[in-house]
Amino acid sequence: MPKVRARVAERLKHAASWSPSKTPPPTKPAPKPTTEQRLSTLEKTVTEQGRRNAALEKE
Repeated sequence: MPKVRARVAERLKHAASWSPSKTPPPTKPAPKPTTEQRLSTLEKTVTEQGRRNAALEKE
């Protein structure tokens, strides 16, 4: 009976839609890229697209 009461007490601590999870919650999310990293990635993408467009125009 004490186990049942403990489970009920745990459930009452949470919203009605809550259910106990079998897996541990995920750790910290990956850090967001800095502005410099985002700009670098954008520059590489634009450069590659420019090369592809130039190659297509030559055909």
